[in-house]
Amino acid sequence: MRLRPDGVGRGPGRPAARAVRPRRAVGGRLRGSDLMALGAVRAGRQRGLSVPGELSVVGYDDSPLMAFTDPPLTTMRQPVAAVAAVRALVDEINGHAAPHSEYLFRPELVVRGSTAVVRQAGPGRSRPAPPALAVPA
Repeated sequence: MRLRPDGVGRGPGRPAARAVRPRRAVGGRLRGSDLMALGAVRAGRQRGLSVPGELSVVGYDDSPLMAFTDPPLTTMRQPVAAVAAVRALVDEINGHAAPHSEYLFRPELVVRGSTAVVRQAGPGRSRPAPPALAVPA
């Protein structure tokens, strides 16, 4: 399976519309946010791909409504400590003193309905693709 990096462009998920090509062997998408992941799901479907049957999509943030999308979005949940790290960075950028600390956190993979083992079909055969993500324990 090939994972392609996130793109930046007009509208969430818009780069995915150009990057998801049914004729290419892309089995999974890891997006930088849940909103961009929903754009990748939409783009894949517009190109005739089934999610998660032919294309697995993973977001990042675990936004509150992602369990209720179609399909429910697999996502990376970041702990509250990550929010504290971002707040400290924004404070520094804005010229406010922030404690200089090292923030270590381990995001959690929340598996829902937008990911599956992608089958690579050939003449008379079907075999599972390699796993899309390895999350350390």
